[in-house]
Amino acid sequence: MSKFYSKSTNGFYDEDLHGTAVPTDAVKITEDTYHSIMIGQAKGKTLTSDKDGQPVLSAPVSQADKPAITDGRDQQRYLASTDWYVLRLVETAQAIPPDVVAKRKAARDAISTINQQKPGNRPNA
Repeated sequence: MSKFYSKSTNGFYDEDLHGTAVPTDAVKITEDTYHSIMIGQAKGKTLTSDKDGQPVLSAPVSQADKPAITDGRDQQRYLASTDWYVLRLVETAQAIPPDVVAKRKAARDAISTINQQKPGNRPNA
């Protein structure tokens, strides 16, 4: 049972489970590396990769780097300014940097929270 990590998908693959569906850029990793990364992620670390495509853990995105909850316009601008990463992913399969993925998720979550707090969107309002 061999484990692999793919930089392009920022994900793990198991040869027995995924067979030939393992991405071509995947690198073989040890069980110890896999388990260490799982433990690190459980402690809040962020999964990224080094220049050789090996998985590495880095410090999580700080609260200060996340878009603040306001009226949603800042978050919408941030999403619009980073939409090109999504297009690049679709057209070339080049991964979106993990910090951009995290910030885009935070922006979408903030917009969702703002929309839920609007008077017309509250349950029993």
